[in-house]
Amino acid sequence: LNQCITQQHEAKMGNKHPTPTGPKTTHILFLGDSLLNGYVSVPAVAPPKIFLREALLGMGSGEHDDSEWVIDDDLAVPGQTTAELLAGFKQAQWPDTTKFHAVFVLCGTNDLGYGEDPGSICANLDAIYDEVFARWPDALLIPITIPECSSKSSVLNEKRAAVNAHILRREGDAKHSPVVVRLCEQIPYAEGSNLWHRDGLHFSREGYAMIARLLFEALRTSVLRSTMSEYNLFESK
Repeated sequence: LNQCITQQHEAKMGNKHPTPTGPKTTHILFLGDSLLNGYVSVPAVAPPKIFLREALLGMGSGEHDDSEWVIDDDLAVPGQTTAELLAGFKQAQWPDTTKFHAVFVLCGTNDLGYGEDPGSICANLDAIYDEVFARWPDALLIPITIPECSSKSSVLNEKRAAVNAHILRREGDAKHSPVVVRLCEQIPYAEGSNLWHRDGLHFSREGYAMIARLLFEALRTSVLRSTMSEYNLFESK
């Protein structure tokens, strides 16, 4: 990811013939449930990957084609639990030439809905994270905390808080997980908010666009905190 962005930075700074130091195509993987898939019952809305790709295309030199930012959300499946995601991820196959440079993980909402214990949810998430690095040792892993919903109970709140605290403990790994997206804090549930769908669980089009902006900022920060801190590679538009 850093190498791809370095080429874009060099092009922007006037180097018309940047040294080809890495892959032209940057692959980003979404692992999770409907909240990364962009699902709502009706009406259909653009998924977060659409908004994220638009943000990525808007940065740097602006001279990008459709092949340079590939976002795969096939494993962001509505209704999926962490156990189901783990099983599906282990069985998933990609071409040998496909290397994911950044992986976003948001899963656990459905587990909580089924009354699962935080310990099992956290164990599954850790196994998913381990599988990411087993496949792509140099990937940037960007976990996302589980957001609130309209359903309120002390038990649900306590379980969600326990899982999110576990997720947040990954933050600060300078190589692999410099940043965790604190979705639970950054988009709290608010009845009547235009960011939330009327079902009280999913987001609206505006909400998914906001999520994409949070993912973009997390990706930018993760890159800058790793090995590219000398450049402001993601300039505001």
